[in-house]
Order: sequence, then structure tokens, then C-alpha cells
Amino acid sequence: MEKVSVALRENFVPALGSSGLLLPKDAYSDTGMTDDLVLGKIQEFNSLLPKSQDHRVPVFALKPDQLNQAGVVLQGSLRQIESLRVIFQDVTNKIVQISAAQG
Repeated sequence: MEKVSVALRENFVPALGSSGLLLPKDAYSDTGMTDDLVLGKIQEFNSLLPKSQDHRVPVFALKPDQLNQAGVVLQGSLRQIESLRVIFQDVTNKIVQISAAQG
């Protein structure tokens, strides 16, 4: 993850800037984004991705009965689903905030 962050910060973001493809810096920093302009870091989906594909729902919308798990495995999956939901919501909020600031 650190290598990606460095590449974004040192190569990709400057290239976007020199091409005129960035908003004012405040648009990003006001959301709490760092200089690499990463909206969020999404963890591994592990076994949740195939289950979401099987049930044709986003990973964060999987229900316990769709997981076909029990006990600590189920509880771990439910924690991961909630974590992903929070991450996706945070990314969405940042996008909305950046868009709203630009009018």
C-alpha cells in the first residue's frame, strides 16, 4: 500500500495537475484526503466477493443467511461487511463533498 501511495503522490497526482485535471487543493484537503488523493483504502474481500457475486448484491449488502456460515466465522464476516460498508460510505461522502464544493 505504501508503494502505491508514493507512486500516486510522486507521479500520478503531479501528472494530473500538470494536465489541468485537478480541482483546487482545498477541495481535497477539506475532506481529509492526503496528498496522494486516495479516497479510501479498501481491504481484501476474501470469501465475501464470490458470495456477493453469487447473490448479485454488493459485498456490504450481504445478509447472514447468504453467507452460509456460523459461529466465529460468521461473526468475523459480519464485522468485515460492516467495515466495508463504512469504508464505502466514507468514500461516497468524500466524493459528494468534493462535488458540492465545486458547485
